[in-house]
Amino acid sequence: GWRVGKLGHVLKLPSGFAFKSSTFNKDGKYRLVTITNVKNGYFEGKTAEGINELPKNMPEYCRLGTGDILLSLTGEVGRVCIVIGENYVLNQRVSKIEPLQSRDKAFVYFLMRSKEIWDQMQSIAVGAVQQNLSPVKALDIETIVPSEKYLQLFSDLANPIFEKLISNIQEIQTLSRLRDQLLDKIFSN
Repeated sequence: GWRVGKLGHVLKLPSGFAFKSSTFNKDGKYRLVTITNVKNGYFEGKTAEGINELPKNMPEYCRLGTGDILLSLTGEVGRVCIVIGENYVLNQRVSKIEPLQSRDKAFVYFLMRSKEIWDQMQSIAVGAVQQNLSPVKALDIETIVPSEKYLQLFSDLANPIFEKLISNIQEIQTLSRLRDQLLDKIFSN
């Protein structure tokens, strides 16, 4: 039951919202996630800008929280990360990776982090000065799609691992903050 399919058969890639720079506020409640926040394998939670109010026409999927998966579309295209934290909003040139079946979250994360998919994203990116990846073209990338039976088996095994990955990243962030606070206290005496 396995077949050659396309990324669009297992996931969608909705793009971020074009926020008006006139609404930016460095201390805003909602933090703007840009391509600089999407590192290769990890999410950089520090943001340069924020906003205080969500635009009425912003799609709901642009509200981000822990466990959401992102893809960079500009610059070093194809970087994938997991969002850790709340009150983030998705800015343009970043896509959210959403599985078509909620049970396939770990599957699409590991698929999009694979070298084969990354290589294909690099090959379809265009631009002389700065590479740009079209989410529409990315959804046409061919890949092997397992049968429903094996997608379910994979999800049963991999989703707890994916959740543990998120938990470990959160713990690392907590420990890093504590380390920094302790070092500040030690060096301030």
